[in-house]
Amino acid sequence: MLMIITRQLDKIDEKKLGLCRLPSYWHCNYLYEVIVYTGMRPESATDSNVCIIIGGEKEKTEPIILKDSDRASFRRGGIDSFIISTVKPLGKLIFIKIWHDNSGKNEMASWYLKHIIVHDLQTREKEYFICEKWFAVEKQDGKLDRLIPVSGEKQIKELGYLLIKQAREKITDGYLWFSIFAK
Repeated sequence: MLMIITRQLDKIDEKKLGLCRLPSYWHCNYLYEVIVYTGMRPESATDSNVCIIIGGEKEKTEPIILKDSDRASFRRGGIDSFIISTVKPLGKLIFIKIWHDNSGKNEMASWYLKHIIVHDLQTREKEYFICEKWFAVEKQDGKLDRLIPVSGEKQIKELGYLLIKQAREKITDGYLWFSIFAK
């Protein structure tokens, strides 16, 4: 019985995997992968509409709605990947502006964002944007939008951040029993 239940849960997890290429930007050829990490805190998931602007030295994108029509995004502990295309390169990335419209119902309105990785698929460069904040009117500072600068080497390698990240990865990825009980 336990094997049947865990197999069904594995099938649900398989549906959560994959990239989403945003359909309104298919006509452009320069590609970026945006990987969004939602926190593991209680009530960190959201059903609100999440939007992003990516800014570089040369250009910045128009507001882009991050929405996957095939699966629910921004779930607790989730990693969501989106392909964004632009007409030309943005240059060295400087910031992202990210927000949501607070349209989710009840506890699905607020959202806890850990960090975002923007991967330039042509140059293979990755930029990290560390947030670790709530996007909620009732939590922390009450903001629904944030301007996040690109994280420097010092921030990424900061001891506290690395220890927390490694501990979470070991607990969630390294131990099968945790994934079963977390469901």
